[in-house]
Amino acid sequence: MLSALAQGTVGRHPFAEATLAWQCLRPRGGEAAELDKAARRGGPSYLPIAYTGDDLVAGRLVRVLTGLTWPVVAGQPGDCWIGVPRGDYHRVQRALSGTWRQYRKDFTDPSTTPTDHSAAAALWRMAFLLHGGPTGTGAFHLRTPVPEAGDMLRRAAHILLATATADPSVPGPPGVIIANSADVRRLLTIAIA
Repeated sequence: MLSALAQGTVGRHPFAEATLAWQCLRPRGGEAAELDKAARRGGPSYLPIAYTGDDLVAGRLVRVLTGLTWPVVAGQPGDCWIGVPRGDYHRVQRALSGTWRQYRKDFTDPSTTPTDHSAAAALWRMAFLLHGGPTGTGAFHLRTPVPEAGDMLRRAAHILLATATADPSVPGPPGVIIANSADVRRLLTIAIA
């Protein structure tokens, strides 16, 4: 299932997938500041924009970013990073940041009513890749390090006629739970298609 998600066609919203992955996997804090400096003054040819222990996520992120830059996967299987050319680093960061703001507005602003099924499917495609499949009970729990991501995914599930709710049982920002196994199957089927 995860392999099918990773190898699926890049649809109309590759940056929806890329921006969700970037928000969850990007360098933070002091490392982000050091990368910003390296991009300005010179340094390695490629700078990391995301870290992951999952080769399928790394491969998918590279695929969806190819419309923006020439990304690479570096490191070892199970412990890798996705890098972009140093000269493209700030442009890629701005594009992902702007895309994140737009999707966040589209999927969390109460004054909007998102209706784009393909954007909602793209968000769930990456969410499943980032967080694996359903549990043994058929439910799906996920936690993201970014509070707005949970809100976006709950709204995206609603657009796709599935029920996702806040999962307060996970530490940190509220997670997302899809308790109904039929809803999990529906979202997986849509995300893979």
